[in-house]
Amino acid sequence: MKKQLLPILLSLSFMASIVALPAGADHTTPIYTWSEDEQPKSMGSAYEWFCGFKHIQGKFEGEGEGIFLSIDEVNGSAQWAMQGRSETHGLYAEAFCIPASVPPKGYSWAQGQPPVKMGSNQGQVCALTGVGGKFEGEGEMVEVSVDNGQWVLYGKSNQKGVNATAACFKTTAKQSFHRWNEGKPSLVLGSALDRQCFLLSMQGKFEGSGEQVYLFFEQGSWRLYGVSNQHGVSTSAVCID
Repeated sequence: MKKQLLPILLSLSFMASIVALPAGADHTTPIYTWSEDEQPKSMGSAYEWFCGFKHIQGKFEGEGEGIFLSIDEVNGSAQWAMQGRSETHGLYAEAFCIPASVPPKGYSWAQGQPPVKMGSNQGQVCALTGVGGKFEGEGEMVEVSVDNGQWVLYGKSNQKGVNATAACFKTTAKQSFHRWNEGKPSLVLGSALDRQCFLLSMQGKFEGSGEQVYLFFEQGSWRLYGVSNQHGVSTSAVCID
């Protein structure tokens, strides 16, 4: 029996496709992938893991498009899943998980709502866990950030149906924040040893598989980058160590 714990859009099944982490990563958890027309992917217990995005790409044309990480209660056990919906083409995402001992708290924001407050940035870290709607340019954005010592989830849109989810987990790890803008080279975020990074935001025109924002490993370091055949694409990330 399944009970929804975090924002969820599709039913949960237990099929997983994974990609091994590149050499130099300091943890052994796999990277999970989801692409359009695939079933939801199980990513493990919410009592053992916190999961966040590493890569988002595709055509976000309206309310019919979205990619989400969610938690369901399945037979009394809280389980992470990655899933989405698409009426267009090219939607793809990657996520990975790090150890956590307490299930995270989830939040949601929808176009027209004020910023959602998620608590102090002392003793917890938050990350983007879902994005949907029509992304037509710089006027469309969803973001998780810290404002006056408080985590907030918010967005803006000149289009329709833009929405986002986020989750927070308890940790005393040091936090650092990074932003990449279209036209810039990849941003070095520091050594992959003893450091983990998650995407916090997505902005710009996402017209197809040519629009991507992602974290990757190179020469032992985390890097933040994006690809765009359109305009206004940007992203941000948080790293903890």
